[in-house]
Amino acid sequence: MLLDRAVFITIGLGFVIGMGSYLPMSILNYVSENNMASMRRALFLHVLTLPLHWFETAKTGDVLARLNADTAVV
Repeated sequence: MLLDRAVFITIGLGFVIGMGSYLPMSILNYVSENNMASMRRALFLHVLTLPLHWFETAKTGDVLARLNADTAVV
């Protein structure tokens, strides 16, 4: 009886500790991914408003690489 109680308490503590580390990480991940998505959306809308001359002078690969790398860094 005492051993059963000890096993249940150990399993319960393991579950509580596991949830205590899982929840903050999943919330942080959710917030950061939504933040990055909104920044990329705003940046894309800004790129759509740029004049055509800007697209003629900028290389496509450079623009895409800068957009992806800079938003990932932030």
